[in-house]
Amino acid sequence: MKGDYSAPVFNAYVVMSGSMLPTIQVKDIVVTKKVPEEKLEVGDIITFISPDTRFGGISVTHRIIEKYYDESIGSY
Repeated sequence: MKGDYSAPVFNAYVVMSGSMLPTIQVKDIVVTKKVPEEKLEVGDIITFISPDTRFGGISVTHRIIEKYYDESIGSY
């Protein structure tokens, strides 16, 4: 079998709502690159899978407004 089957370095998403206006417009395309969570800072714009079961694992793009490290689980 030929080809590269490794995980992609970048992903692209089409923005479906106006929640990030005026910075990101509806129908804009955002390109993401996975980075270690400890490198993320307040003000960064990130795309993540919503943990809210009402949204069925949808990808969400938002700005970080606060950073909290939970020592009990060792994660942000």
